[in-house]
Amino acid sequence: MIDMLFSLLMIIIGFSIGYIIQKLLKAGKIRFRTSELIVRKRLQTIAILWLTPIPIISSVWVAPLRDIEIYSLPIIGLAALALGAVTAYIASRIMHMTRPQQGTFFVCGGFTNLGSLGGLIVFILLGEAGYAMVAFYTLFERAFYFMIGFPFAKSHSLQYKTDNDKKTNHVIKFLRNLTEPYVYVSTISIVLGGTLNLLHIPRPDFFKPVNNVLIPLISILLLTSIGMALRFSSTKKYIKPALIMVVIKSLIVPAAMLFLSFMFGLNRIADGIPMKVVLILSAMPVGFTALVPSTLYDLDLDMANTNWFISTLSLMLVVPILGFFLTRI
Repeated sequence: MIDMLFSLLMIIIGFSIGYIIQKLLKAGKIRFRTSELIVRKRLQTIAILWLTPIPIISSVWVAPLRDIEIYSLPIIGLAALALGAVTAYIASRIMHMTRPQQGTFFVCGGFTNLGSLGGLIVFILLGEAGYAMVAFYTLFERAFYFMIGFPFAKSHSLQYKTDNDKKTNHVIKFLRNLTEPYVYVSTISIVLGGTLNLLHIPRPDFFKPVNNVLIPLISILLLTSIGMALRFSSTKKYIKPALIMVVIKSLIVPAAMLFLSFMFGLNRIADGIPMKVVLILSAMPVGFTALVPSTLYDLDLDMANTNWFISTLSLMLVVPILGFFLTRI
């Protein structure tokens, strides 16, 4: 119970810091030497590129990599993203949404907060042993976003048919996105940690206390950057779709991934920790990244924002429920 309360507290603190900074900037009480957008990007760069490789390397270093079942985690992670997106799209068609809204609902269903929220909750509830699995689970995350999510969202933009030049080049552009630092830094970290693990090189003891500080700090930085961009306009208008999104993200996808975990035998290795990681990560809310294609391609940004906000707010209920199930796996 204390771990669950601590994870919720960390989430609230991170969002609150960012939101307070946003309000102080608007009121003129504080000023940055550069734009708010650049500050947010710098916080994300520090967290993801500078700090995250350390806990990934050190956690994978001591992970049970000799269990072949572990290598099913990237497949399950990709399946969770795909199921969320497809289910959301089917729901959008049933609700007779406009094409821009269908594109928005698709990316909201597929784009999931696996880093700042998922990684933090896994670490708090399962420790280093669980956090090592997060890197494997999210291995194909960026590829799904850039190669499937963004192009699909663009195809539902009302401007798509007249944007012939960009239309012909979008494959190349999204393939280039796969070479961005956020993708290859994570991959290199997994490979390096895995190599040290398989070579039987002992991990120094100081890494554990370092991770105890770094992992919450990384989440605070990412959540602060998100809090600085929080918007609450038009929330009431999209409550119903947002609640349906919560059901998709917090019930349908986790249930399916739990079954898939049993099929891959994740419950039989490492005290069931890999399956617990799958349960937590597959139940995470809409990722803030879902707002990016909605903005770029002139989709329904208010719907995307409401889906993100309501599903994130649902963690107040989802996290205790997860804690209940984790004790029974």
